[in-house]
Amino acid sequence: MDDTRDAQGMKDEMAAILIAGGEAPSFLPWKSEDLVGMRVVAADSGWDTALRLGIPVNLLVGDMDSVTDRDIPSSVDVRRFPVAKDDSDTALALKVITHEWRADVWHLVGGGGGRLDHLADIFTLFRTYGPPVSWHTAHEKLVLVTSEAAIDVSSPGARVSLIPAWGDARSHVTTRGLAWDVQDYPVNAGNISLSNISHGTVFHVSVTGDPVFVITDITDIRNQARDIH
Repeated sequence: MDDTRDAQGMKDEMAAILIAGGEAPSFLPWKSEDLVGMRVVAADSGWDTALRLGIPVNLLVGDMDSVTDRDIPSSVDVRRFPVAKDDSDTALALKVITHEWRADVWHLVGGGGGRLDHLADIFTLFRTYGPPVSWHTAHEKLVLVTSEAAIDVSSPGARVSLIPAWGDARSHVTTRGLAWDVQDYPVNAGNISLSNISHGTVFHVSVTGDPVFVITDITDIRNQARDIH
């Protein structure tokens, strides 16, 4: 299948984007026309990232303690919360995506670097709300693989790592096209595959059990993962 999973999410399913605080890419991860029909929620300082990347926002949620640009147009729905609250700003945004918008798939922009406790909070939310099909930070791109996928990279020698999609996820992974291919390799909280290398510009990942994230440098991903099925 030539369509990417990201493109499928944008074309065929109700898809949403969550823009979180923390480090984010310096460029828009998609073509601007791919955003048509997508619903976008920014969590607190994710608003600043959305402005920088030119991503139109439908909803801004959070305590607004980290927002730099406070010139928010009336077209954006704003939900303000107190600083002292039970949920993080990212969790509030995810509740909207899953409970109100009922998105089939969602994508995460930002959330990299910064405070380690915030990063840990984001990762734990995947167990409750389901993981994003893609996650874009300042330095990495994570692609969710649920069964089989072919992943394009910009050039041979791209760094590739495999991690569970949430804390207690348990998977077995087989790869083809990496320097050190694995066969039925267990990926879980106690075992990951770190810093493998792509032989060419395409490698294949097969997963049984729970989904896994395939991580590579954001500059190495040329296209998104292509679902084989």
